[in-house]
Amino acid sequence: MLCNIQAMALVGWRLCKLYDKGTMTLGHASLGKLWITLKARETVTLGWELLGSNGILADFLVTKVCTLCSRNFNTLVLVI
Repeated sequence: MLCNIQAMALVGWRLCKLYDKGTMTLGHASLGKLWITLKARETVTLGWELLGSNGILADFLVTKVCTLCSRNFNTLVLVI
């Protein structure tokens, strides 16, 4: 799960760098969003498998992120 979260952050960082240079295309943005969404869903699924059987507890950071991600995948918010 940590690898997925780190990879999503790095893809987003790279897209920001491309945007700042002015070389990012709509294809880059679309593929980046698609890939980040797929990894977010995978991470949420793993989190629910690990912590979901106990119910939704506010004590676990992963459960908070899973709840936020499952509400709306278009806006991924990581709470740290």
